Amino acid sequence: MAFDLLNYDRNILINTIELVNFMCHDHLVVNFKKKFTCIGGRNGSGKSAIMISLGLLFWFKIK
Repeated sequence: MAFDLLNYDRNILINTIELVNFMCHDHLVVNFKKKFTCIGGRNGSGKSAIMISLGLLFWFKIK
């Protein structure tokens, strides 16, 4: 079921995501401890995979 962009609470706060066998990650848990989180790392470390997983959560198209 796709996320309904017209009927949602605009104050969504994601605390944790867990990726299992997703793109380059065998198992990764990301804890978002504050309202602002930076994701950084070397090329090929999986930064885009984290963003794509969040996009899939809300059914957004990631380019």
